[in-house]
Amino acid sequence: PSSASTRSGDTATAASDFTPPRPVLSRAQESAAKRSRNRNASAASSHVHSGWLSKRGEGGSLRLWHRRWMVLTDGYLSYYKSKEAAEAGDAAGIIDLSQCELLRGEGEEE
Repeated sequence: PSSASTRSGDTATAASDFTPPRPVLSRAQESAAKRSRNRNASAASSHVHSGWLSKRGEGGSLRLWHRRWMVLTDGYLSYYKSKEAAEAGDAAGIIDLSQCELLRGEGEEE
């Protein structure tokens, strides 16, 4: 006969209350999950503008400029290595514009 609960010390836990630990994902699985989230986020937000821009690379001593397909949506600027990557929802990066600050050069007016 099986029991609906197990006893550990003085505490009883119902079998239905058991939550398995979150699985550890491989890098490939994490990347696939990120693409899926990006696709869902892109579909949910309204598309404002898109087009090619040059973005300066990050890291390293040689920071080159890279041509990226940019998509501006409500509050986010997503960038992709190609237009096809954007259509597939495979973002190379997403910039949360609410966390950005506008810096003006000398002599520039608001």
